[in-house]
Amino acid sequence: MAGVLAGDVLKAADATGASADRARQGALPRCGWMDKDVPESPRWTERTPQREAELRKLEEKRRAVMERMGS
Repeated sequence: MAGVLAGDVLKAADATGASADRARQGALPRCGWMDKDVPESPRWTERTPQREAELRKLEEKRRAVMERMGS
């Protein structure tokens, strides 16, 4: 719905800075558009098992819903 807001919620520079901060904290990977001087956080790597477990749960839920829809 374009034009609903009178102005941008976040300035582009603020959004970029917030994303870079989250990447440094391990909440996001280092995105390809970020400067090369923003390294991927070691916490991102440490959280890999947790992210994979959450993905498996989501896939199981999706499979269960699809099975219910098919019956």
